[in-house]
Amino acid sequence: MPTWILWLSPVPLSGLAAVLWNTWTSRDRGAAQAKESVEQYARFLKAMDAPDPARDLAATRLRKCPGAR
Repeated sequence: MPTWILWLSPVPLSGLAAVLWNTWTSRDRGAAQAKESVEQYARFLKAMDAPDPARDLAATRLRKCPGAR
């Protein structure tokens, strides 16, 4: 097999993968059930309210830095 085929094969394969991914993500999923939507939103809010150690560490470092705003 010629080596140029091996070098150029990622180009059409990545294009094909992009088309397939776009087709999959834009499919019709139907109407969501109200109870499931409310439960998912409640889970989302709980995750957003959870403490974030990385954010807390960054805030601590900014307070210690004399040149920080």
